[in-house]
Amino acid sequence: MTDEEFVGDGDEEEGMETTMEEEEPDHRHAGPEDVACDVCNGRKQRALKSCLSCLVSYCEQHLQPHHGSPAFEKHELVDSSKDLQENIALRQQCVYTAENAEKQRKRAAIRLKIQQRIQERDTNVKLYYLEMEAISDSAAETVEDSEKIFTELTRVIEKKRDYVNHKIRSLRQIENNRVKELQKKIEQEIADLKWKDSELQKLAHTEDENARYPTRYTYRHIEHPFPAGL
Repeated sequence: MTDEEFVGDGDEEEGMETTMEEEEPDHRHAGPEDVACDVCNGRKQRALKSCLSCLVSYCEQHLQPHHGSPAFEKHELVDSSKDLQENIALRQQCVYTAENAEKQRKRAAIRLKIQQRIQERDTNVKLYYLEMEAISDSAAETVEDSEKIFTELTRVIEKKRDYVNHKIRSLRQIENNRVKELQKKIEQEIADLKWKDSELQKLAHTEDENARYPTRYTYRHIEHPFPAGL
């Protein structure tokens, strides 16, 4: 056998081995009857154990944390099976449904609180509006009462002013009359005094005449030179 024939035979054997390896099934990957690992991405590997606490099936690789971490010490591991997987799936669905119901309940509770808060705020707004209306009405009533009071005060003040003015004018008239009377009296006194002065002048002239001509007047005329009452 030549070297080329030997080499050719070797290549043929390697090709056969490769074909056999490709045709040989990989028992690590999940088949139709196997339980698939819930953690694997892409082509899933066959699950070895299922955790009743996590409700998840794990392959050999993803099962390692349950063996090495203290956090998973109390988790119960069982052999994976189709029935168990269906049970886990059902329990997962129940858990999901319960969690979803709890979320819905919490959302409903939050919405209820929000609606109550909105209602409270709306009530507060209405109360504030009513309070503003009451304040406005009270202010308007107060202004109206104030206008009435000041109108009445103005009327009273004007009446009092008219009374005082009338009183002042009356007193002025009385004083004017009094002054006029005094003026008349003084004028009359002045007139009387002027008359007396004139009579005295006449008397003085008469006395001068009597001194010159004693027989012309009697002594009685000299004794009473003014009329009675002066």
